[in-house]
Amino acid sequence: MALRLLMNMVAGHLLLVLAFSATWFFFFETEGFWKLFGIGTFVFGFGFTLFEMLVSVLQAYVFALLSTVYIQLALAEEH
Repeated sequence: MALRLLMNMVAGHLLLVLAFSATWFFFFETEGFWKLFGIGTFVFGFGFTLFEMLVSVLQAYVFALLSTVYIQLALAEEH
C-alpha cells in the first residue's frame, strides 16, 4: 500500500513539475506568439494541482480504510 501511495504521489509531482517548467519556459524564454502557451500551461498546472489535492485525500482515505480492514482481519477469530 505504501508503494502504491508513493508512486501516485511521484507521478503527480512529475506532471506538476512538467507543467510549471513549461510555464516558465514559455513566459521567460520565448518571444511573441509562443507566450500564449504559457497561459495554457499555467491553467493546466493550476487545475492539475487541484486534482492532485483531491487524489491525495482519496489516497489517504483508501490507505486508512484498507489498513483498518487488514488489522481487523488479522485480529478476527477463526470460525
